[in-house]
Amino acid sequence: MLRLTLGLTFALAIAGSALADGYEDPKSFKAPAAPIWSGIYLGAGAGYGQADTRDDYYENVGGQTYSTSFSGQSAQGGLIRFLLGADRQIKEKFVLGVFADFDWTDISQTYKATATGSSDAIDDELTMEWQWSIGGRAGYLFTPTTMLYFLAGFTQAHFKSDGWYDIYPDTGPVDVLPGKSSITYNGYVVGFGMETLIGHNVFLRGEMRYSEFDGQVVNSGTLFGDSYSDSEHPSLLTGMLGISYKFNRAD
Repeated sequence: MLRLTLGLTFALAIAGSALADGYEDPKSFKAPAAPIWSGIYLGAGAGYGQADTRDDYYENVGGQTYSTSFSGQSAQGGLIRFLLGADRQIKEKFVLGVFADFDWTDISQTYKATATGSSDAIDDELTMEWQWSIGGRAGYLFTPTTMLYFLAGFTQAHFKSDGWYDIYPDTGPVDVLPGKSSITYNGYVVGFGMETLIGHNVFLRGEMRYSEFDGQVVNSGTLFGDSYSDSEHPSLLTGMLGISYKFNRAD
């Protein structure tokens, strides 16, 4: 799905550039004025994302510390992004800008099993509900109407746990050690994209992003005199196609 999004991004960017430039009778041809990319824009888009998690578990038993880490847990789902930003064209070929955006997502994963030593069914779910990002971007104009850009910034994401952060002990009378029901992670985001003018002040963009979040403790405590701690370190890869309208852009 992410590969398909990336392919559509470049295909639409090329097509949009051709449409925006247009063709004229050679006898009446005039060199088109370079479009002014400077201005404030609003937009929206839709895409797909995959979140991956590294889990770090520590346990102190009788003064001896044990630890284990494992990866491979992933969540997938769609997203809707709302865009706000401002750009400034530098000379003819370069664009610098700042952005702020918000994603509403349905990226989730489920786990169904039977608890060890019990007949109780496990039906846990973890859902990434939203993410917002702020940062800057720098672009290069291949043509007056088409730009390749790179971005970087700060991001924050919120996850809701329906039993996902719970721990099920292998022994003892305790059925479950409940973890956090929700948690917000901070991190950084980097990415790249292509944007093209497709109409009067209307731009089409395709974008790929990678977000890496700080690890946080999602479950900890003491059981039978022994302490334990479980931490999660999520990352996120997304692809998006979006439309924006730029204000204050010269005709």
